[in-house]
Amino acid sequence: MRELGSPHETLPVISVAGSNGKGSACNFLSSILSESGIRTGLYTSPHIFRYAERIKIDGEEISRRDFRETLRRVREAERNTGESLSVFEKLTAAALMHFSGSRCVYSVMEAGLGGRLDATNLCGNKNISLITSISLEHTRILGSSVEDISREKAGVIRPGYPVIDGSGTPYIRESAISAGSRVYTYGREFKTAGVRSSGGGEYTYDLFMGKKVINDISPGMRGEHQVLNSALAAAAALVLGIGEEEVRRGIVHAKNPGRLDIFDMGEEKRFIVDAAHNPAGIRVLDGYIRSYFPGSRVFLIIGLYRDKDYVRMAEILDETVFRAWTLAPDRERSLPARELSGVFTDASEAGSFSEAAAAALDGMERGDVLLACGSLSIVKPALSYAYEKFT
Repeated sequence: MRELGSPHETLPVISVAGSNGKGSACNFLSSILSESGIRTGLYTSPHIFRYAERIKIDGEEISRRDFRETLRRVREAERNTGESLSVFEKLTAAALMHFSGSRCVYSVMEAGLGGRLDATNLCGNKNISLITSISLEHTRILGSSVEDISREKAGVIRPGYPVIDGSGTPYIRESAISAGSRVYTYGREFKTAGVRSSGGGEYTYDLFMGKKVINDISPGMRGEHQVLNSALAAAAALVLGIGEEEVRRGIVHAKNPGRLDIFDMGEEKRFIVDAAHNPAGIRVLDGYIRSYFPGSRVFLIIGLYRDKDYVRMAEILDETVFRAWTLAPDRERSLPARELSGVFTDASEAGSFSEAAAAALDGMERGDVLLACGSLSIVKPALSYAYEKFT
């Protein structure tokens, strides 16, 4: 990074880590800051369609020209220093350069894996650390218990600087206090109340933080879980001194593709695409389906990585799903479709998303639901299919 001018040392960063909801929280927070007129960088991962999606300023993706030029400079620095970077490390360096060169006032950086050893944790000028819900994930790398994983996530805390804690674990709060940081834990220093459904998975709530109250916050993303994710972003924004109306506008305008996207297929049939890929996320998705599509037959297309607890996910979904088709994500650590299909009661393997979709459509009737979930390499063809067929 010194070869690139050390943008990581001076760029004001808001670091976001967690097991579930961190991408949504990042999008909520960057939207709030942009609505406030603050030039804001946003770095998230993984992408759905192209790498450049990971790097945005005020909601605008980095241009192809800037993306190519920034990566060229990163590769040149690699050659000059003899370092060998992973793809994620290269993209993180590119994002930091782009945000610094574009004079972003804040940059919201999502940790890729864990936190303590993540490339995004190189940033030295952290203004806030935000930690979303924590659950078992990547256990071979991060540890076999929630406390082990919490220890890795707590690595993003910068001593003496505010921490927004939505982890649901005591370890994060204890770590923040030990680091001399002011900690704002969901349910203690701030909370939500009056959560009400407006139908279709959309919610409105009121936020209480000290003497501040923001009424009628309506997340622009579906699902009751987005109440927590948006509340964490709102709390961070209030700590930064952002106004109540900007918080409200930013949250309602925030979007994050592949998170409970719903498409009308005609004949009262629905196609739902969601990036749930671990038991906690699948449990939320299953609850949503049961709440809003009771009695509907659910046809599932799913693909997962081998390092996920796919047996537990199948157990959660099996009672809801009428029939499933399994795919192998296009990655080295993908779970073979045959192995995944074996843990469902009624499942078949498919060679491609289009093959699975054709088979599902052939059996669907009025009022049925087609659900695609799992890794983002499944979400990508699912969204492409939906955009082509149903928009």
